[in-house]
Formats: sequence, C-alpha cells, structure tokens
Amino acid sequence: LVEGFLQAYLGQQMNCLRRDGAVKTWWSKLKQYSPSTLRLPDPVEDAGVLREILCQYIFVVTAMHNHVGAVAEFYANPEFCASRWAPMQTCAGKDAALQVGSIAAFTGLDQISLLDDWPSKYEEWSAEPSAGLVRKQLALDFQSGLKRLDARIAERNRTREMPCYSFMPSVMETSVAK
Repeated sequence: LVEGFLQAYLGQQMNCLRRDGAVKTWWSKLKQYSPSTLRLPDPVEDAGVLREILCQYIFVVTAMHNHVGAVAEFYANPEFCASRWAPMQTCAGKDAALQVGSIAAFTGLDQISLLDDWPSKYEEWSAEPSAGLVRKQLALDFQSGLKRLDARIAERNRTREMPCYSFMPSVMETSVAK
C-alpha cells in the first residue's frame, strides 16, 4: 500500500531526485550515517531505491510509534511512570516529572486520522492547481487502500480471541508522535 502510493507520487515528481536540493541533502545525510553494508548509491538516481528506503522507514517508524506512542496517560502520575528516579526515591523528581509531562502534553494530543479529509489540503497547498489535483487523487487512492486494509483487519479480528489493532487505519493517526 505504501509502496504503491510512493511509486505513484514519485512518478508525479519526475525530477525530484535530480533537482530537489532537500532530497539530495537528505540522501547525502542518510548515506553518511548509514552502515556501508546498505551500499546506498551516490547520488540516488533510481526512484526504485528511494521508494524502497522510504517504504522501510515509514513501516518501521509507524510500527514503533504505534507500539510505544500511546503512553501519555501513564505519565500523568509521576509515581507510576517517569523518565528517571533518583536513588531511594518513590517517584520522579520535579525535573523528570516536568520533562515527561512536556513530552506527554505534546505527543498525547489527538491528531488527524489517516482516514480524515486531509487529501483536500493538497489543492490548497499546491502552487500549481493541476499538481494539487493529481496529489489529491493519489491521497484519495491511498485512503481507499487503507479502508480495504481496515476492513480486512476488522474481519480477522472477529475471529480472534484478542483482537489486534496495530496497523488498523481507522485507529491510527497521521502523526508519528502517538
């Protein structure tokens, strides 16, 4: 699903690999900090390589944030959950409580759903109206795929003793913060 979206989107961005300075800079840093065993080409000129890397990162980041991201409610009580405790203390100190409280305040906010009406924003955000319409349609197609995936997960959950909601689009948000 993500790969199909990226393939269609990158297809609309024909020259992004050669002209977009931000993409070039990102790729350069990725190559600089990645293990040499990845054998990333320099510079990236193959949209397939870029798509594969982005798919892997989107999947891993989504999975990890979905797994560990819903912890804001636990941080409300510094006696229960803290980033650190001082030796011989029963709860977090003021600094630690403030630190995790700040993190929870920002990451615990409700975000727009993957299935909300965000595709319509592409028309507003695009300087070129035709490009905005193309991007909007790509996003709507992506959401259609998400709805089909959601239905498959819901169907599987009907027979599970313990339903699994990970990667269920109807309960996921667009933000990686939660």
